[in-house]
Amino acid sequence: MTPNRDIKKLDPTFRRKLEAVIADLAGHGLTIVLVEGWRSAKRQAYLYAQGRSRPGPIVTYKDGVKKQSRHQSSRAADVYFADGKHLYLPPFGAPEWKLLASSCKAHDLYWGGWNRRFKDGPHVEWRGGIIG
Repeated sequence: MTPNRDIKKLDPTFRRKLEAVIADLAGHGLTIVLVEGWRSAKRQAYLYAQGRSRPGPIVTYKDGVKKQSRHQSSRAADVYFADGKHLYLPPFGAPEWKLLASSCKAHDLYWGGWNRRFKDGPHVEWRGGIIG
C-alpha cells in the first residue's frame, strides 16, 4: 500500500502552513519533503495492524475507523529531511528537530515529537478547523 505524497491533497489551510514550515527550514539550509499526507481508511487500518496482526513496531494508535487519524482528514503529514541524495531522520534532540518544532509552533502546527505517549518526529498536523 503506497503512501500518498501529493501535497495538493492536503487541506488548503494546512498545506499553506506546511509550505511555510518547509520555507522556514529551507532558510536554515534544510530540506524537508512530504513522505505521506492524506490517508484512506484502508491505509490507516493497514498501518494500525503493524505491530499487532502484521510484523513490525507499532506506528499508530489510530485504527482508521473508531479512531481516525488527522491524515484521513488531510490535516496531517509525515516529513523527512533530505540531503540531496537520501531521506533521513536525525536523532531526537538534533538541531534539525529543534528547528522543525520551532517552525511548527510559529505556524500553529502540532509536531509529533511533542507527544508524550508516542514520539513521532516526522509527524506534523493542524489541529484547527473542523475535522470532517
